[in-house]
Amino acid sequence: MNDGKVEVLFTHQGIAYWSEVLGPVGGDCIDACVLMMHCTGGNKAGWCEIIGQIGQLLVGSTQDWSGRHPPRLLVIAPDFSGHGQSRHYPKPFDTEAGDIDFEVFSHDAFDCLDTERARRGLSESSGLPIIACGHSMGASCAIICAMLRPREFCAM
Repeated sequence: MNDGKVEVLFTHQGIAYWSEVLGPVGGDCIDACVLMMHCTGGNKAGWCEIIGQIGQLLVGSTQDWSGRHPPRLLVIAPDFSGHGQSRHYPKPFDTEAGDIDFEVFSHDAFDCLDTERARRGLSESSGLPIIACGHSMGASCAIICAMLRPREFCAM
């Protein structure tokens, strides 16, 4: 992402995340947001290669966009609580008993999404379509996110 010049951002709650706009250079228009949620034991870096491939597809490919411009995507990849560079998990838990509250991670994702929208001057009512992308535990969190804010998500 950005030739290795990745800026790690933090929310007020201590959640670390990456954010990047992929697609054609220029213009302020963002067509959609992709919220990429990692697996248990993973972190935002697990998405780095995939994010790079999406960027190449949008900018460097010969794909026929049927007369439309390739979309500009705001990609947000958080580190959930207790993972990567984020804060510790905020509740006591027993990993052997599987006592992990996925809703905590979903709220971490919302914290990054809301922080990034505010940073870019986008309101919640802007109608920016959000695509949830998750691997393993991240997929479960994506489902919870879509259940908690169904009007904001257009795809998973």
